[in-house]
Formats: sequence, structure tokens, C-alpha cells
Amino acid sequence: MKENTQKECFMDHPIVLEDGKIRVAVDAETGYTTSIRNPADESGMNWILGNSNWGHTDGFEIQSVEKKGNSVIVSGINRADFLNLVIEKSVSNGKYIEKYRIENAGKLEYFLTGDSSGIHFPYSCNFDQRPGILSDSCISHVWCGGDASWIYSAKPDGTRTCLVCMIVEGRFANYSIDYNADVPGNNVAASHYRGAVVLHPEDCIIMPGTSLSFTFVYGFSKEKPDEHLIEWSPRAIFARADRYTLYPGETMCGVLETAFEPEFVSIELDGDKIPYRKDGKNIRWQWTASSAGEREFQIFVDERKTRMRINVISPVEEILKRRVGFIAEKQQYRMEGSHLDGAYLIYDRISRRRYFSVSSYDHNSARERLAMGAVVAMALQRSPEEGNEALAESLRQYRNYVERELFDSETMTVFNGAMRDSRWKRAYNYPWMADFFLECHLAFHDDKCLEYAAGIMLSYYSMIESRRQESPCVEDVRIIECLKKRNKNDLAEKLSRAVIHNADRVLAAGDAMFSEEVSYTQAQFYLKIISLCHAHRLTKNPVYLAASLKLLRNSEAFRGQQPDYHTNNLGVRYWDLFWFGKIRSFGDTMPQWLCALCGEMYFLLGEETGDERYFPVGKNILRNCLCVYDETGFGAAGYLMPRRIEAHSSDGGVRGGIPLGTIPGERFDDWANDQDWSLYYAALRNV
Repeated sequence: MKENTQKECFMDHPIVLEDGKIRVAVDAETGYTTSIRNPADESGMNWILGNSNWGHTDGFEIQSVEKKGNSVIVSGINRADFLNLVIEKSVSNGKYIEKYRIENAGKLEYFLTGDSSGIHFPYSCNFDQRPGILSDSCISHVWCGGDASWIYSAKPDGTRTCLVCMIVEGRFANYSIDYNADVPGNNVAASHYRGAVVLHPEDCIIMPGTSLSFTFVYGFSKEKPDEHLIEWSPRAIFARADRYTLYPGETMCGVLETAFEPEFVSIELDGDKIPYRKDGKNIRWQWTASSAGEREFQIFVDERKTRMRINVISPVEEILKRRVGFIAEKQQYRMEGSHLDGAYLIYDRISRRRYFSVSSYDHNSARERLAMGAVVAMALQRSPEEGNEALAESLRQYRNYVERELFDSETMTVFNGAMRDSRWKRAYNYPWMADFFLECHLAFHDDKCLEYAAGIMLSYYSMIESRRQESPCVEDVRIIECLKKRNKNDLAEKLSRAVIHNADRVLAAGDAMFSEEVSYTQAQFYLKIISLCHAHRLTKNPVYLAASLKLLRNSEAFRGQQPDYHTNNLGVRYWDLFWFGKIRSFGDTMPQWLCALCGEMYFLLGEETGDERYFPVGKNILRNCLCVYDETGFGAAGYLMPRRIEAHSSDGGVRGGIPLGTIPGERFDDWANDQDWSLYYAALRNV
């Protein structure tokens, strides 16, 4: 193992608990756990964020920290509510165990709520630019499902070794994010730092003279708790489904695994009991969707309970039709003589008004918002122009705006905003513009649009030759196929060479993570794999496919499979609503449209490998992303997953525009902004 020079904790002499499989350090003054390490890990990674407060329990101040044998006893008190806290930390049989016991020492009942209670777990999800970023950072996946709650954290280095936390005692309802703006490097682009996970117990009453306990068992494993039951507790239960987003009339299959033979089982939905059958220690059931809306299964197994959340939505063609109607009616700006005339803009569903900002690039009339033009053109391909004159006219107006304000057809330059704003030559804008013109070609049968799409991508590849960057929504193969159909073989061959050359650059870069905009994004792996799959499609060279499958092991670290349509199979993202949402906060944004690229990646892998097992994964991902669309055609920029975000700094000052204070979560954003690329890929794949 490499010599580890990282400070173990705040003190020079931490309390160390260890056996041959796990090593833990505890601060002798604060009682905080300062490191969890795997002795077999050559990188020596600490799975806990440095200088943090692992184990902090809201409302309590620590009174004493005492080592007893191979355990540490931490005692605390909440004077205001007459509560005592005892935390026992120990290592046994390769596992690290934390037991929190809250005692009611008063004479009145204590009403424990998620608003007043939480336990803090700052994992090392910190992807600032540094060597070894893939082997000494992790992505944590959280599921608060009552008696079936867990956290597991994975390194994106392809090893699949995870730090698994199984909650074997106590019920948890949801989680929040504690965002410390003092973490080094935080600023407006602080995408590298997720914040600490704060688990909230289910609301309950602690009677006088009684106590409530929560027990967490940690261990290193190559088995994830969201894939199958990990029997670290004799009373463990685990629920999953074959799909989490359904259309009316479709049937889902659910399964509950148990570590024991239950005497009582009940599966309930909207007050009705769902029939099931027993298959050994497994409980299986089916349910057929009828009408749209969120559904939550309540699952009872003896004295234990958990839940599963699914979503029923309209078919993608209906969503597309409603969405483009909304865009044309409510998001297109019409003002003769204005540089914005014909533009598709942000829409605020609270004020019921369009919004535009010239100073904030993410709120302007270009960039990610090109997706609106792409999906309108896509809808016209499905609904002929003759029967949809208003939509066709809307797209013509938008195309006029694009060619006037955002694009130079002579130089194949894509601008960053209206009035041909060239203050930032942003590579990301080019593939989006190419996709827009590709869809216009297919909608209007205009070869000029096809030539624009190819020329833009050639310009893009020339631009990134000297820049370490990959960009989303690259539809090279479709452009090349259209060029060949129109006998534009020379242009097709030129673009093919550029695609293959770029794939060779991706091969050479391996698993290196880079971006010119944020320090980290899991989409970097998706984009690499997509580029390699495109090259394989064009060349049939197995080298590209082999590299894709190797990078797939890296990408798996970012994708959790919680039994909830908001998160199932979707990569963890936590910065997008700061830039693109009205919420303007960091915090887990799931889904966000870039998750859809993971779905497209799995479709490509299925096509290139011939392995049909990839297709259902891609389909589930793309469908889950569609939850941001409502029945009116409004599309939210994302969903803020945590119960709340608590952003703070040591002096109460602002850190690079990061809003401090409490931001409520568990809600969709009120802006329609950048989300339509998820609809684009869902419609493209006809999920």
C-alpha cells in the first residue's frame, strides 16, 4: 500500500479501530469519525471528507469521548429537550459498526421529526482537480426506505469495490445535503463538491424514560445493496422492480427479498392490498398501471416496512406533442425588430412569463435551449407540416432566429448568444446546433440544413483538437447516414475521418476525466463510450468496443438503482439547478437531462455488442427522465431530490454566488430551461 500522507484527523493522535479488513480513526475530542480505509486499497483512500463532522447529530453537543477496548463511546446531550445521546463505535469481523442511542431523560414525550433531527455523513465526494481523482473520490448512493435503508459509495476507477453502509436498526424517511461553502476551491463553478449526506429518521415519539436506536454497519464489498440483498442483518429486506416508469396499460413486476421467512406480508397501494406469491424467501407481485401519476407501494414484512415509488406517464409521443405545443405557444418570443424575435426562451410557471438574461449565459436564448428547436423539428417529422401549420411556422421563425443570431454559415461558427455573441467560443454549443439542423433537414427535407450539420461538426472537431473536452448530444452517425442517402459521399467521408480521429484521442486519454466547464461530471464517461461506439459503428474495429466496455466499469460507479423513479439507474448530479434552475441551489438534481445520455449510451452498447440486456436499462433511464414533464407540456429543469439543502459558511458570507441558508427540496424546478434533450433522446429511441 502506498504511504498515506493525508492527515487522519484533527488531532495528532486519533483513536484507531481496526482489524485486517477495515481501519477507522476517531477524533479523541470531537468523537467524529475522521477516516474509514480499506487496508487492501493500494491508493489508501479515506472514504470520509477531510476536516468534516462525520457522525454529528443535530441538536446535541458532545460531553465525552472514551476508548473502551476496541470501541469508542461518545456521549452527548441536548439540554433544551432533555435528551441524552450515546454513540458506540466499534470494529468487528471486518465491519465497522456505529450505534446511536437517543434517550429521553425528561418527563414529557419527545416528538422526533425530520426537521429537527439528522445524522451527518460527509463522504469523500470531492472531485476537485488533482492527480488520482478516480481512486481517491467516491459517489454515494442513498436510499431512505424505512427499514430497508442504505448508503453505498463507489470509486469510479473501475474496481467495483464499494463502501457499503447497511442500516440494520432504525427507520429513515429521507435525506438532506449539508453544504459547507468553506470547502477549499468552492466558487460559482463548485461542481466538484457534493456536500454531506444527512439522514433523517421517520417521525416518531420517544416516551419518557425510553430510547430510540439507529445502527449502521459498514464494510467493503463488490456487491451493491441496490442490486440484491446483502445479508448483513438477519432481518434485512430489499425491494426492486423491473421498471419504475410505466405507460397506462403496462405491467410492472416487483420483488421483495428477505433474509428470513416472514410470517406476515402485505403490499399496499392507495389503500388496496396487492396480491402476491411467495417464492422461497422472495415475495413477487405484479401491478398494471391505469392512469398517470406517482404511485408509492407500502410494503410490510412482519414488524418491518419499506416502500417503492414508481411513476405512470403518458406515452412519449403524447409528451412530445404536448411539449412542442407548449414551446410554440408559451416559450417563443415574438417582437418584430428585436434580436430575440423568434427565439425559444425560458418559461417560469409561477409568473407564467418568459425569461431571458444576457448576463447569465445559462439563461440566454442559445446553448442548451437549442433542444427546444430540435424537439419541435422532431415532432414535425411525426406530424406532417400540412396538418400542423402553426408548429411549422413556429419552427421557421425559430430557424430564422438561429441563422440570424446564433450561426454563421460561411465559417460554420456557432455563437454563444444572440447578436452573434462571441465572448465565449463554447465547444458544447456545436453538437447541439448540429443536431438542430439535422432535425430541420429531416423535417423540411432541406439539404442545406444537412450540410450545416456536417460543417458544424467538422468545425467542432477542429476546435477540440487542442482542447481536452467532450461535448454532449453528438449525432455523427445519423448525420453521416443522411449524407450518404443524399449522395454527399465526400462530406460523409470527411466527417467519418473526423469522428474516428476523435475516437482515437478518446482511446489515448483512457479514463482521464476532464472538462473545460466543471471539474467533474459522470457524463464524461458516457460521452467517451458514445464516441467509441460511433467509431465502432463506422469501422467495426473491435478495439473501440473493448475500450467502451472497459470504461463502462468506471461509469457504473455513478449509477444507483434505488427503488424510486427519480433516481433509479440515474447518475448522481448535484450542481445543475444552481445554473439552470430557478431554485438556484447546489444539491442532488435527479433527474437532470444529462442523465439521458446514459440511456443513449446503453442503447448504443446494445446495438454494437448485440447484447439485448443493455436495451431495458437504456429504456428505463430515458423513461425515468421524462418525469419532469407535466400534463400541460411544461418541462421542469430538474428535480431537487434531498429534503432540503443547508448551505453555510464560517462567517455567513457569500461564496462565489452560492446562496446560503435553507433551500427546500423534494420538488421540481419552476423553470423550463434545458431539460428537452432528455425528451429528444426518449423520442429518438421511441421508449
